[in-house]
Amino acid sequence: MMTWETYKQIYTDVWNLHKKYFGNTDYDAFVEEFTKLGAKYNHPFCENLLIAVAEDLTRDERDKGE
Repeated sequence: MMTWETYKQIYTDVWNLHKKYFGNTDYDAFVEEFTKLGAKYNHPFCENLLIAVAEDLTRDERDKGE
């Protein structure tokens, strides 16, 4: 079971990643950091947050393609 501090650190790290790449289309760098962060925590909670961030960051491009 994860501690509250671990959840807090995951939120913080994922939020910082989201903030860094919001409006930035350097997806190669994003994927590299995304992968490292997922491996760092190796937990479904982190994976789910990362997937949500990836979906959000690519939403505009998906919407333009419709």
